[in-house]
Amino acid sequence: MSYVEEPTVLDYYDALEVAVEQKLIAGDYKLPILPVIATKLIGRLSNDNEDLESIAALVQQDQTLAGHVLRFSNSVLFAGNAPVSSLQEAIARVGFKVIGEFATILTFGNNIFQAKGLEPVMNRILGHAVLSAFIGKEMAILLQKDSDQQFMCGLLHTVGKPIILQLVSEMGVLMPMNPPYDGLIAMTDKLHHKAGTLAGERWKLPDQVRACCAYYRDTEKTDAHQDAVRMTCLASQMADLCQADDADLQHKLKKHPLFNLLGFHENQVQQLFEAKEKIMEDTKAMIGVVDS
Repeated sequence: MSYVEEPTVLDYYDALEVAVEQKLIAGDYKLPILPVIATKLIGRLSNDNEDLESIAALVQQDQTLAGHVLRFSNSVLFAGNAPVSSLQEAIARVGFKVIGEFATILTFGNNIFQAKGLEPVMNRILGHAVLSAFIGKEMAILLQKDSDQQFMCGLLHTVGKPIILQLVSEMGVLMPMNPPYDGLIAMTDKLHHKAGTLAGERWKLPDQVRACCAYYRDTEKTDAHQDAVRMTCLASQMADLCQADDADLQHKLKKHPLFNLLGFHENQVQQLFEAKEKIMEDTKAMIGVVDS
C-alpha cells in the first residue's frame, strides 16, 4: 500500500504564493481606490499662502476626515489650554503641513491599509509605513531636499503589502493563517514590489514614489531619483529598528554606506537617531487617533 504524503503548511503557502502572483500579473484583482481628497489636500498645503477658510472648506468635504482632524488637534500631540471646536481653529493650532500629513495617513489607512481578518498584520505594516514617512521626512530636511515628496515615498514604498493582504482576504483563504502569520508575512515581503509597481502605474503615482516602491531594497538599480530611493531604503530600515528595538541593528545602521553616499555628516546621522524616540511617540499617537 503506497503512502500519500499529507500537504504541509509550507505547501499551502507555496500554492497561495503562486495563485496570488498569477492574479497580480493578470490584473485579476480589485485595486483599492486612491484617496482623492488627500491628494488635493497635500497640493493645497504645499502653498504657504493658502488661507484657513480654503483649507477648512476642503477638509469639510469629508465629514469623517473633518471629525478626525478635530480629534487630532485636541490629542496629546497638540492639545492646548482649551479644546478647539472648529476646523479653522484646528488648522491654526496644528499647521497646514501637519494636517496634510495626517489627512494622507488617515485616508490611505482607511482605504488601503485594511484587510478583514488580518488586522494585526495590516496594523504593523501601517505603523512601519508611517515611521518610514516621518524618518524620511527628517532625512530630507537635514539634506535640504523636498520633505513632502520624501514623506510620500516613505508612506507608500511598501504599499504593495496591503494590496496583497486585501487580495488574500478577498480570496477567502485565511486558514491556516493564524498569529504570528509568519508564512503570510514572508509571502507579502516577497511579492509586494510587483504589487506596488502595478499600483503605481494604475494610480499614476509620481515617478519619485514609484521608483522608491520598485528599488528601495536595491538602490543601485535605479538611475533616477536615486537620493529619494536611498533615503527611503534607510528610512525603511530605521522603521524596522523602531519596531524591533535591536541594539545590534542600530549599530550597523549608523555605519550604513548610504549615509555617506547621500552626503550626511556624522553629527547629522547622530541627530537623526536621537530623533527616533520622538518619531516613534508621534507615530503611535497619530495612528491612535486614526484608529479611534
